[in-house]
Amino acid sequence: MSNRSFPSQWNLAAGDFDTKTGNNENYGNTQKLMFDLGAGISWKSSFKSGDFNIGLGVLHANRPKDGIARDNSRLGVLYNAHIAYKLFLKKRKYSIEPKLRYQYLDKASEMNFGLEGNIYLQPSSPEKMPNAVIVGILGRAGFKRTYDAISPLVGYKYQQFSAILSYDVHIGKFRTDFGTSSSVELTLLYTITSKKVYY
Repeated sequence: MSNRSFPSQWNLAAGDFDTKTGNNENYGNTQKLMFDLGAGISWKSSFKSGDFNIGLGVLHANRPKDGIARDNSRLGVLYNAHIAYKLFLKKRKYSIEPKLRYQYLDKASEMNFGLEGNIYLQPSSPEKMPNAVIVGILGRAGFKRTYDAISPLVGYKYQQFSAILSYDVHIGKFRTDFGTSSSVELTLLYTITSKKVYY
């Protein structure tokens, strides 16, 4: 816990966290094993020009006890929704995909939005999926909240595997309040293919 900082430790004059002052938090444990239920649904439809995707999800649906705080408070239910449209160009050699995700938890909201592009490579045989180079940029904000970060990203998709590297850059008031510290994130994905439903 000594490596963590808390809002009550923010020193406005210094513009940084002072971890030597008390954090006013009451923690009983630093580890917790618990059952945390989440569920979601996503619908995708393909058109001649591209693919449309929309989905809804709920996390912490069973509201498990926090387990870290001594008062055994429960986690709030996190709701999220996403929508995206992948537009194919030049006989499906390229694609651009605007996307949006919104999350809401206990009166706090977060919105992620951005644009992702794919450059598709010719598969070695007709039955294989085309591999792709992935480039894009994402932003993070929320309703009644300033923009706080942008994240350029680059990646590679090989068949059902994808690896994406992104760099989180603080901007605006978030940068002013918390400095220029940024983070690097590596995302690894494996997509399980399913049967098509014809209607």
